[in-house]
Amino acid sequence: MIDAADKVVQDDERAMELFLQSRQRHQAAPDAWAQRSDEIHCLDCGEVIPPARLVAMPHTKRCQPCASDVERR
Repeated sequence: MIDAADKVVQDDERAMELFLQSRQRHQAAPDAWAQRSDEIHCLDCGEVIPPARLVAMPHTKRCQPCASDVERR
């Protein structure tokens, strides 16, 4: 019979396993974003989002200045 403490340990181990798998996928993703030939434009100002920002934040829709403005609001 499994007790509550064993269940917590199993859940923690599974969560860590899923985290590590996700991390591996995410670490591979920036290379794909860096090699994109099309430009991604900021949702607010329309300027091109720098490739370095896309590598750091692959799903961003805003350039850094516009993202800062949104966060301050």
